[in-house]
Amino acid sequence: VMSQPQLYHEAFTWDEPLEEEHLIIFVHGAGGRSEQWSAQRDFFQKEKKCHVFLYDMIGHGMSPKSIDWNDYTPQNLVDHLYNMLKLALEPFSHKTNLKKHIVAHSYGTALSLLLLHKLQTEEETSQITIDKIVLVGAAAENPGGSAHPIWYLPEWVLEWLRPIISSEFAKKAWHPSTPADLISQEAVKSSTNSLTMMKALLRQMNWPSKEIVSTIHTPCLLVAGAADEITPHAQSLRLQETLPNAQLVVIEESAHFPMLEQPSSLNNIVSNFLFPDKQ
Repeated sequence: VMSQPQLYHEAFTWDEPLEEEHLIIFVHGAGGRSEQWSAQRDFFQKEKKCHVFLYDMIGHGMSPKSIDWNDYTPQNLVDHLYNMLKLALEPFSHKTNLKKHIVAHSYGTALSLLLLHKLQTEEETSQITIDKIVLVGAAAENPGGSAHPIWYLPEWVLEWLRPIISSEFAKKAWHPSTPADLISQEAVKSSTNSLTMMKALLRQMNWPSKEIVSTIHTPCLLVAGAADEITPHAQSLRLQETLPNAQLVVIEESAHFPMLEQPSSLNNIVSNFLFPDKQ
């Protein structure tokens, strides 16, 4: 059994009795970090009175910076997510009416679908059910950029090319109307990502097959940015056709990062999906 890394995580829970108990687990994407969900964390925790849990994947944000390629296999990343889910559920072991939701972005959506499949098929995990799932910037197959030959170059060459990689990514990832300061803040923060980690992540990236996706009956909301060129909304449309119980919403004036570009729109769309009776 591999020892599990100590991943950075934050839990925000309500002690007071709530009419309805909801726990939302936020999962970021490749090269992202939990902090990208700040606007959603605050909205759902403070305004919607949800329990909220966020974490940084291995090699990301404030989690340990591993250079071991094994840490970045899809199976290990899903195992880490499963362990974070169990950790998030610990304070609620006595509660029978807790609703559990996952809100994921980009590669986090692939890992979350693989987790749902694991929860449905593996005996030791089958006592945990997820009530609803939200997939932001999802894809029906490995996005083109993940298999780019550039990720076969040595790290020192990638480091030298980093400004070009970063600027090409920005062109595809942001809506033209996104404020320049937001784009540059994100560029500064993602510049701390190790290229060893990105290489290990992208070279081993694996999105769930049609066969797996077609077995996931959890109610699902797909959210796509109209101008996203990293995971274009046509990909979410294809995923919607395969998922048995999914709806799709496209956010205009947004590309790959609706949670940063259009936080209020995303908050309202997700809220309407999770709590249709409360609107």
